Amino acid sequence: MNVVLVNSFFYPEALTCGPVVQTLDAARVLSRAHAVSVFSGTLEPAQAPGSLALTRVEGIPVARYRPLPAAGMMSRYRVLSDRHLERLFREYLRQVSADIVHCNVIH
Repeated sequence: MNVVLVNSFFYPEALTCGPVVQTLDAARVLSRAHAVSVFSGTLEPAQAPGSLALTRVEGIPVARYRPLPAAGMMSRYRVLSDRHLERLFREYLRQVSADIVHCNVIH
């Protein structure tokens, strides 16, 4: 079964946040019996805005999306809420043939 875990941020970029640790633990456990990947946001300045970077954490595939610039104080933390993301996310789900998508903490 192909499982995609979605969280606003992911390890190691956001190490101390409870939902990040929970998502990492779930990925570790589920990957013992299933194909697991993680889709998260990132604020990594080296990554181009509106782009998706594919990495691995402990062998688990991770897709990190850097949001497009937006106005407003809270927009910095709304990494998974711009319109450009919808197309990339749908494409990603098709690529990994997702059977289950679990959205944990998304803004």
